[in-house]
Amino acid sequence: MSIAVPGEVAGYWEAKRRYGSPDISWERLLRPTITMLREGVTVDATLAKALSSKDDLTDLGMRSVFLNPETEEVWGEGEAYTNPALADTMEMMAEAGDGAEEMFYTGWIAESLAGDIQKLGRFLEIK
Repeated sequence: MSIAVPGEVAGYWEAKRRYGSPDISWERLLRPTITMLREGVTVDATLAKALSSKDDLTDLGMRSVFLNPETEEVWGEGEAYTNPALADTMEMMAEAGDGAEEMFYTGWIAESLAGDIQKLGRFLEIK
């Protein structure tokens, strides 16, 4: 019933700490992704195939991203979807700078994620 939390965010922060320039802000690094999430992410063949195998997207958050609201069908190859909620979260992380890793894993983002997971009948422990 429990899930694993991805280490992707920690990996980004560690890579920046080890190899990044202190002159390049988190906002600058995350801006292209934030823009893409707001303006549209084009569905490629791999994502289209993955979405087509999802018979029933029951989670409202997933439905809001991966279902075309006009057709109630999953987005197809070549179509574009947006994810403003993730863009908003990434904006806050960009503004938090190096504090974003903590915000994501133990702060309010972690608490919010744990609550969402719990609503789905799963468990996420925050340490």
